[in-house]
This record gives sequence, structure tokens and C-alpha cells, in this order.
Amino acid sequence: MREIAISTIQRFRQSATLKAGATYTAAIFAQRFISFIGFPLVAIFLTPDEFGTVAIFASWMTIFSSILTLNVNSAVTNAQFEYEGSRFQEFKSSIMILGLSGCIPGL
Repeated sequence: MREIAISTIQRFRQSATLKAGATYTAAIFAQRFISFIGFPLVAIFLTPDEFGTVAIFASWMTIFSSILTLNVNSAVTNAQFEYEGSRFQEFKSSIMILGLSGCIPGL
């Protein structure tokens, strides 16, 4: 039983997927930690009215960025696994055209 556990642990140590997952998880925790520490710092320097304004602005930015970007970053991530070769290149070019066409009304 112990040999099975040791071989399983050794397999996990050599796994590139596990290493990438651990790195991603550590980065997410670091990002959340920075946000957690930054919140009290912002609260100290802003008055309650200013803090409310910042919170409302952040909420609107989240809503508009979700609508305007159409969560294209998730689509590209999924497409990397679904499409191969030239088909993925075609997908990326169509995403670029979509993004640029969204910028034209802003000009």
C-alpha cells in the first residue's frame, strides 16, 4: 500500500499539468491576497462618499466589461482545446475582427 502511495506522489511531482495547476492556484491566491490587503488601505484614504463612488464605478466597469468583451478570453481558451492548426488561426482572426469592429463606434 505504501509503495502505491509513493509511486502516485512521484507521478504527481513529474506532472507538468499539476505543476501548472499549482502555479495558477498560487497566482490566484496572491491576487486575492493583494486585493484583501488593498481594500483596507483604500478605505483609510477615502471618505465614505468617495469610497461609495469608487465601488459604484467598479461595479459598472465589471458589468460593461462583461458585456462589451463578450467574454472573448474564455472563448479563446476553449478554442485552443477544440480547434487545431489552421482552424484555430481562423478563429483567432475572426475574434480580432470582432474586437476591432467593436472599437470603431468608440472613435
